[in-house]
Amino acid sequence: MSNRSPIPLYHQVATDLEKQITSGAIPVNAMLPPERELASRYGVSLITVRAAMRVLMDQRLIDRRPGKGTTVLGRQARAVWELGWLNHLVASLVPSRLEILAMGLVTAPHWVSARFGLTTGTRVYQMDTVRYLRSAGDKPFMSTQIYHPRSIGRMLRKRDFESEVAQAQWVISVVEQKCKLDVTNVRQTMCAQLSRLESARRLGIKVGEPLLEVTRDYFDDSGRLVQTGRSLYRSDEFEYVLNLSRSRLPNRDGFNQILESGDESHGRLDRAQTAD
Repeated sequence: MSNRSPIPLYHQVATDLEKQITSGAIPVNAMLPPERELASRYGVSLITVRAAMRVLMDQRLIDRRPGKGTTVLGRQARAVWELGWLNHLVASLVPSRLEILAMGLVTAPHWVSARFGLTTGTRVYQMDTVRYLRSAGDKPFMSTQIYHPRSIGRMLRKRDFESEVAQAQWVISVVEQKCKLDVTNVRQTMCAQLSRLESARRLGIKVGEPLLEVTRDYFDDSGRLVQTGRSLYRSDEFEYVLNLSRSRLPNRDGFNQILESGDESHGRLDRAQTAD
């Protein structure tokens, strides 16, 4: 487990245990070790272990009963998007069209350099894109700049994203298949901003209209950042709904610690849904 990773420790623990369960390394009907043993094994607190257990229970991978311990229920390996909050990040695409305006090496913006841990002036691969909603007469609803490290970007070609199959997928899904990656976690941040001249032109709106800015970082199963991107959504086409669940977990002093969790968050785009 890495304290330096942006992925919460309890998600790191849950992801590792999930892989062992779905691969059969921990068989169905087996008993998981006691919480204290798991905490010692992963080098984390009991609170972290209990939060990880909650994730696995939500996925129906384990069953916990007082006095009887934790039993593995098991199920077939699942798509990466089905673990915890990632399951609800964004739903499947409705018919849309991806236009790649530019694709190639650029000097990384400061925020991209910071995310990848690169020195100022380092070049990375960029995809400059706009998505159009086919059901609304090819109406633009999202503008995105996507960035990949050179080890990944050099493997991608514009034609990889032009087929009907690719157009119906997230960009990260195409990147996973092309580069043989296993993306397991996403970090998402959001803020509001007003459209400027370029974003207004791309999205077919007036300068000064409100936009939702969403930045997403995609991590593989080793914790490596493999893609980052920043999207601007038209506010008349996008609504983001976040459901917060409350769980009470005993802390070391015997009191209840209330954890506010975004595990059940999801994005909803009224007429188009995407997560480029």
